[in-house]
Amino acid sequence: LASHFPSATAETFNCRGKTDILVRRKGENVFVGECKFWRGPRNHEETIDQILGYLTWRDSNAAVIYFVRNKNLEPVLEKIEAATPTHSRYVGDAEATDDDLMRFRFNLLEDDTREVSLSVLVFHFPEI
Repeated sequence: LASHFPSATAETFNCRGKTDILVRRKGENVFVGECKFWRGPRNHEETIDQILGYLTWRDSNAAVIYFVRNKNLEPVLEKIEAATPTHSRYVGDAEATDDDLMRFRFNLLEDDTREVSLSVLVFHFPEI
């Protein structure tokens, strides 16, 4: 990322913790990302809590990037789609989904009036 976005950093403190990916432009955050191996719906809720904790009132775009080792990807996508709306800060879907990208709207932890677009990107690397 840094070759295209010189301000991109890894493990960077933002709000309540260190996010895996942070891209700034003109001193403002334009992207906050968290990378995880898929470990199930319960961990998905914890991951959403984690990334929402990294966001400030100025942040409007964030992403969770999952690396999936499961043999079959479709059940994982179904679990993400089913588990995400049950989160307490969930507002709604943001846009139509692709096979490996889903977009949702959430309220920030500290402000019910501020929404953030949270993308969930899924990369399939099944164990052989």
